[in-house]
Amino acid sequence: MMLGPWSSSQSVPPRRLSFCDLWRRRNPAVREFSWFSTRGNGFRIDHAFLSATLAARVGSIRYSHHERLAGISDHSPLILDLGT
Repeated sequence: MMLGPWSSSQSVPPRRLSFCDLWRRRNPAVREFSWFSTRGNGFRIDHAFLSATLAARVGSIRYSHHERLAGISDHSPLILDLGT
């Protein structure tokens, strides 16, 4: 699932490769942001686009806001727990 138009500078959009935005697929109604502008506008710009095979191996997927709130990074990293 794509959140916006695909940039023509990028070769093939993930959905055409049968990749999915796993966080959005599992959280269709949730508004959560991984980065905020200096004006306070939130954006979810950190993604994990996965094939169906790999997505099936993911346990949990979540944003960790600790790093951003503590000033370690300006992003909230997206964390995936992959099974073997």
